[in-house]
Amino acid sequence: DAEGFLARARAAFQAVTPPQLVAPAAALVAADALAAAPVTFVIFPGFSSEFIDTRAFEEVLSRTDSAFAREWAEKAADAPPRPRFDLKAMGLVPAPLGDLVQAASIDGADGRPRVKVMLLTTPFFSLESLGKTADVGAAMLDRLDAAFTLLPPGGPVAFLGYSRGAALALEAAATMGGKPWAGKVKAVVSLGGVLYGSSLADDSERPGTAMNTEFTALQDLSARLLPLDGLSLARKTAQIAKNTAAWTAFLARVARADPSLAKSAFSGPLRGADVRAGAGIAGKFGTSFGLDHPGANYSDNIKRMKLLVTALLDGTASLTTRERLQWWREHAVPTGIRYLALTATMADPAAGAAEAAFVADARAFAPGAPDDEVSLGGYKTVRDGTGVSLNDSQMSADRARFWPELAQRLNPAQPAFDAAWLGVLRSHHWGIALRIVAPGKDGRLNPFPRVALLEALAAQVIGLSEGS
Repeated sequence: DAEGFLARARAAFQAVTPPQLVAPAAALVAADALAAAPVTFVIFPGFSSEFIDTRAFEEVLSRTDSAFAREWAEKAADAPPRPRFDLKAMGLVPAPLGDLVQAASIDGADGRPRVKVMLLTTPFFSLESLGKTADVGAAMLDRLDAAFTLLPPGGPVAFLGYSRGAALALEAAATMGGKPWAGKVKAVVSLGGVLYGSSLADDSERPGTAMNTEFTALQDLSARLLPLDGLSLARKTAQIAKNTAAWTAFLARVARADPSLAKSAFSGPLRGADVRAGAGIAGKFGTSFGLDHPGANYSDNIKRMKLLVTALLDGTASLTTRERLQWWREHAVPTGIRYLALTATMADPAAGAAEAAFVADARAFAPGAPDDEVSLGGYKTVRDGTGVSLNDSQMSADRARFWPELAQRLNPAQPAFDAAWLGVLRSHHWGIALRIVAPGKDGRLNPFPRVALLEALAAQVIGLSEGS
């Protein structure tokens, strides 16, 4: 009984509060200790990442003069392009492999890599940060195979799935059999990952919730919007009126469900969309592309809107408990790989002095910054919906760690596999991988030590940490 198993796990986690977990950190491994066998982390990014300006682990990927960045740039320069979907073109377009796979490294004093990072990107308007896990996972695995064919990994490889990327990393691990480099993959790391479903995604299917109202509104909008192809002038005029009415009704329904996503919040650049909710992304798209005032490319923009909504709905559904459990029923993850999970948690400063001190830590949070304020709202939503105080504003800790016993119950063909829960980080969901999502007036970045996190994870992967 998968639901019973998850319910018992949740009940155990409900008994723990964030301040109870405060403990001295283990000694960090010196970067030079990693030089003998540099780990290559393949980063699978999170939901709606194409609408966020900063990349996961930007602190490393921005090191364009690092040894691995230079080596990859040289190899990728002459690589054949790979196909990707483009919403503007409404079809596949060729894209440079160096854009689809980006790389850099944490180098030692001698200029040699200690930790290598490869990011499987989700280009803007590719819809690859949305959509179905199987489709996006297949595209990413194809690009990774092309990258490793050009530049075979010399040391161990770890798939690092952040947020929704954990589902993509598992998809890649389950389907990479036969690749010549597959034996190099020594670990799958879930960082705040959606392993067994997200309560926020579940709300999209739960009548009476704001999320369900927003997604029902999206479904209705997509059904009512129709392009103008082949219509007479009179019928075009009538259909434009119907489309405008559908758009106005959508904005009104979303505003009632979540005032923060009211029409005034739908202005500005698309890459600044409110990535917490599909309605925020769709709202900015519709406003930016003139669904409320027909103009050039109006009919094509209707088609684009419908494609975007489909990807939003598919992507959110892929994060529900229902679909994640079905994935485990249908897939067996390979053995011989360590499955490591790290979760994170915030705290509600209004809950008590210990909680207030927990989130006042300037090493992990930027109190008052937009990301922290938005995340605090998400934290309360997840806490109130699940009863779990250990949550990072998007994922409760009980659903973001591996449960091998549950995997075997769901799929009798699944052999036993080695999994470890590495602990709980003091941060919110964005902070563990992203230095900023919603820029504030003071430009503050999240201070969480993401570079040190990668170094510590590398030590786990190659067995340098005590007891690993």
